[in-house]
Amino acid sequence: MFEQPKVCVLPVAGYSTRNLPATKAIHKGFLTLDNLPIIQYAINQCKEIGIEEVVFVYNNDVSKKVFENYFSRNYALEKSLKEKGKVDILQRLQAVIPDGMKFSFVEQKEPKGSGHAVLMAK
Repeated sequence: MFEQPKVCVLPVAGYSTRNLPATKAIHKGFLTLDNLPIIQYAINQCKEIGIEEVVFVYNNDVSKKVFENYFSRNYALEKSLKEKGKVDILQRLQAVIPDGMKFSFVEQKEPKGSGHAVLMAK
């Protein structure tokens, strides 16, 4: 029997050339499917199987900021939605960050592939 992993490494570096031209301006993880960024589906599945921490391996500060901003709370926006009675939108916004899940970030300074990215998380 094996121990359930608690950490998931998600390599999010790379230029996503297969998705150009969209990925020239939008990180591939934030392309949407049914109004959710693709990365959110991965995070939701991680939570469902008991992952407690997700480590994003990024390739530049722009990517890091996009992920940090998305996976952190925006208290001013939450307050505004609450004041306007937009409870359904507020709940969807708060669901972006699953309860108890931690996010970490590691830089892959040069493109050496996904295997290298996973080793960077170590």
